[in-house]
Amino acid sequence: MVTALATALKVIPGVVLALLVVAAWNAVDDLRTQQALVDDWEKTTDYGVFYPHLVGDDREDFRGGGIAISAVEARDLYPVLDAQGGLYIDASQYRQGIPPSTALPTASIRVNTNYLDRFPILDETGEPIVVSPDEQAWVVIVPARYRPQEAAVRAFLEAARVGNGTMEGAVQGQERILKEPVPDRFRTQQVTIIWAADGQQVFTFDSTVSPDAGSTVTDPIVEVMTRQNSLTIDRLNVVTGNINTALKVRIDHDTQATLDQLAPTLRDLHLDDNLTTLVVANDAVLSKIASLHKGIGWSVAGAIAALAVMVTLDIGVVSAVSARLRRTFTVRRLHGIGFVRTYRELIMLLGAAWLAQAVVAVAVLHQQNAVATARDIAAQLAGVDLWAGMPRLAVVLVCCLLVDIACVAVATLTVERRNAATALKEL
Repeated sequence: MVTALATALKVIPGVVLALLVVAAWNAVDDLRTQQALVDDWEKTTDYGVFYPHLVGDDREDFRGGGIAISAVEARDLYPVLDAQGGLYIDASQYRQGIPPSTALPTASIRVNTNYLDRFPILDETGEPIVVSPDEQAWVVIVPARYRPQEAAVRAFLEAARVGNGTMEGAVQGQERILKEPVPDRFRTQQVTIIWAADGQQVFTFDSTVSPDAGSTVTDPIVEVMTRQNSLTIDRLNVVTGNINTALKVRIDHDTQATLDQLAPTLRDLHLDDNLTTLVVANDAVLSKIASLHKGIGWSVAGAIAALAVMVTLDIGVVSAVSARLRRTFTVRRLHGIGFVRTYRELIMLLGAAWLAQAVVAVAVLHQQNAVATARDIAAQLAGVDLWAGMPRLAVVLVCCLLVDIACVAVATLTVERRNAATALKEL
C-alpha cells in the first residue's frame, strides 16, 4: 500500500518538473526573442504616452462614458500632436480576448503617416509605401496574398467608411454618437488599396499583442489615417489611459520638457487636469524582459524542488520494494541473474509511473496551449498548433527518465549491499 502510494505520488513532482523545465526553456527562447527585437522598442524612447488618464474636473462626463473628453482629444488635441511627429498605431484587433473578424481575410491595424515614416512598410517592388499627409482617400495597405479577395475587401472598407443598407459607417457613427457634422466629401469617400509585399512583420507598439514575437504581427491589413481623410470618430481612442494607447507623443527623450511645451494647449482644451503625466512607451517591454528573467528564476527553483521530491520518492519506492522482495532479489542475484531481470518488478513499477507522468504532462501542456490560443487573437490568426511544445516536452521527459534510471540504479545497488548480509542469514 505504501509502495503504491509513493509511486502514485511520484507522478506529481515528475509532471511538475517536466512542465517547469519546458516553461523555463520556452521563457529563455522568449527572452532571446525579446532582446533580439528590442531594437524596435528602443526606437520608442522617442515617444511617450499620457498615462494615467485622470478624471480631473470631469467626473460627470466620465460617469456618462467620457465621450465629450474623448471627442476633444480626438478632434482638437490629435492634430496638434500629429503635426509634432506623434505616432498613431491602433492594433487592438490583435489583442488577447478580441474575437477575430470574419469580414476581412485578416485583422486590421490603423496607423498615421508618421508611423509609416518611422516604421516603413514595403510595396510589392520592395519600396517603402509613402502616403501624403494631405491624402483625402481612405488608404489601406493590403498584403498581396489577399489580391484575389480584392472585391470583398474593398466593399467592406467602403461600407465601413460611408455605410450601406446593412452597415453603419464612420459617417453615420460620427453623426449618431458624437452629434457632429460631417463634411460632404466624406459621404462619397473613396478607398485606395496599396498592395504590400507578403511576409512583413509590423511593429504594433503594444506589449499585449504577440508578446512572444516582440509585439509584431505578420501581414496585417493596415489602414492609413491622415488629418484630411479621417473623422473625429476614427480617432476616438486616441488617449485611453492605458500604457498601450494608440497615440504616442513625440518626446525626444524628455517627457517633462514635452509636457511643459504642451501645457498651454492642454489648458486651452481644458485637458490639463486629465493629462498630467507622460511616460516613455518602452517601459512596458522592459518590464516584460524583467518579468521573463524573474519567471525563469522561479521555474528553475521550482524544477529543482520538484527534482528533489522526485528523487526522494524514488529512494522511498526502492527501499519499500527491496524490503518486501528482499529474499526474491537475493536469490535471483545468487543465481547470476542480471540487474534488469532481478529487479523487474521495481523497474516495471517505476516505468508505469513514468508513463503516467508522460501522459499527464502531455495532457496538461495541450490544455495550456488551448487556453493560451483561445485568449490570443494573433495566435488564432496564425493558426497556432495546439501540440506546439511537445517535442521539447518529449526531450524533457526522456531526460527525466534517464535521471530516474540513474537514481534508481544507485539507490538499488546501495540497498542491495546493505541488505545482502541480512538476506543471506534469512536464507
